[in-house]
Amino acid sequence: MAFSTLIANRDMRDLLALMTWVALFAISVYITNQQPEAPEISLFSSFFCFYALGYLIGTCEQCQHKLRWLALVLMLFSAFACGWILQFGYLSILTIIWVAVVAYLLPIRVSACFTLIIVLAWFTMQSVKQQHLLWIEGLLYGLFHLFALLLATTHQREQQARVELQNQHAQLQSTQHLLSELSKHSERTRIARDLHDLLGHHLTALSIKLQIAQRMTADAPAQQQILECQSVAKLLLNDVRDAVDMLRQHRDIDFHQSLTLLLQHTPELKVHATIPQHIAVDDSHIAQVLLRCVQEAITNSLRHSHAKQFWIVMTEDEEKLFVNMHDDGYISEQWQKGNGLTGMSERVSECGGHLHLYEHNRALHYKIELPLTPQ
Repeated sequence: MAFSTLIANRDMRDLLALMTWVALFAISVYITNQQPEAPEISLFSSFFCFYALGYLIGTCEQCQHKLRWLALVLMLFSAFACGWILQFGYLSILTIIWVAVVAYLLPIRVSACFTLIIVLAWFTMQSVKQQHLLWIEGLLYGLFHLFALLLATTHQREQQARVELQNQHAQLQSTQHLLSELSKHSERTRIARDLHDLLGHHLTALSIKLQIAQRMTADAPAQQQILECQSVAKLLLNDVRDAVDMLRQHRDIDFHQSLTLLLQHTPELKVHATIPQHIAVDDSHIAQVLLRCVQEAITNSLRHSHAKQFWIVMTEDEEKLFVNMHDDGYISEQWQKGNGLTGMSERVSECGGHLHLYEHNRALHYKIELPLTPQ
């Protein structure tokens, strides 16, 4: 695993944790040097290094789930080893950091159980080592552990709620734009139909009546006027037909703008979109299905795969529209279709299309084929 992967995308929380680790290590080295019969610095220094390495791997979202748990076990073992060798009470801060990390991987109840077990084990070890009961330190540091667990859990929930709210806002904006486009499309269709059915019908009837009037009239000046009226009626009828054709030709839905609103406002996810401008979606149902599929793929990337980047590529041929999507996250080896993916597959099938899901480089890939015209 590249070291750059372990240090990439770190935030202030990780920086403070590592600064705390550095401070603990420096203080431990200083105090050890002041003691006449102190353990070798190289002995506990190696466990400090193992602890730091375990933290970097355990908090790396790009690492495999099993590897992260092994790293957390290494962190806990290293913390207990340092506590056994040095017997400094402040070293329980190492287990407090461990508890704050585990809170992001386990439910609150399970994390609380782990916290209580670790606190009891730590201060039991210290009491045995120092040959007297450290119940006051155990109580105080136990409360610190629970406080750190509560803060980490609260921060995780607030972060998830913020991301979910931003994602829902982006989806709402894109959906509103698509509904606006569908409303315009429906209104143009209604106007074209009314022009054709009402105005076109009356103009045709008027032209026929003028032809009858021309045959029934023998007066030359009157026939001339009737001929002119016929010419105007035919010209007006052609104009109506041209207007109807123009309204029916502008049936393309501005799907690009709806996608742009969705992709640009996606939180904590850098989207790389390759969507040629010549691609047009002129069917409202297909446009809705395609937008819902993109929304579901982005939501899965935010909720489950811990991705930082998302790619979407759209192409077409004479009959079909092709959409390929994936991210840089990871999925479980035993992943299965949930309600979201099942609903996506059903929507695509209703349009006569096909959805193919497959795993590549531990990421979920979506390959969608949709007809350009409804089936």
